[in-house]
Amino acid sequence: MLPILILCAVSVFIVVILVTAIAHIRVATPYGGTPKNVAEAMIHLAAIREGETVCDIGAGDGRLLIAAKRQCPGIKAIGYEVALGIWLLGKLRIAFSGQDVTLRYRNALHEDLSKIDVLFLYVGPFMMRKLLPKLQRELRPGTRVVSHVFRFPGLAITQEERVARGRGSKGVYLYQWGDAAGGE
Repeated sequence: MLPILILCAVSVFIVVILVTAIAHIRVATPYGGTPKNVAEAMIHLAAIREGETVCDIGAGDGRLLIAAKRQCPGIKAIGYEVALGIWLLGKLRIAFSGQDVTLRYRNALHEDLSKIDVLFLYVGPFMMRKLLPKLQRELRPGTRVVSHVFRFPGLAITQEERVARGRGSKGVYLYQWGDAAGGE
């Protein structure tokens, strides 16, 4: 009986890994957990306030939302992740953190983002281009969008912060929706 259980567990693990790999190929953004200094810079630029709804598209293991919730407990924190293995890891991380963070196993491209006050992004150029029309349709004026590394093509950055990464630094970019960045 034990060998059958082990075989089933290994099979489930392999399926989760394959589904995760396929999801990463589909969205053209590999998983890369947000380093602590980057999360701090993103939260700082977002200037999160009590009562706001904060969303992370491509939330990975949820660490950015957990950090935001710890810093500002009165927010509603929601993340979307399409890679099954990473989503499962995120659910575990959130459970162990004790924070009230919602992590959904869904594609944010199919979700209503119109009630979001702050949007975090760490997605590649392909997803940035794909997201832009949706964000222009749905985000309200005043929504703050903070992106790590990648920029929206053709949009003005409201504020930029450089963060040490490896031997160099990477940009964290703030877009204030509804001004020149949001492009109404």
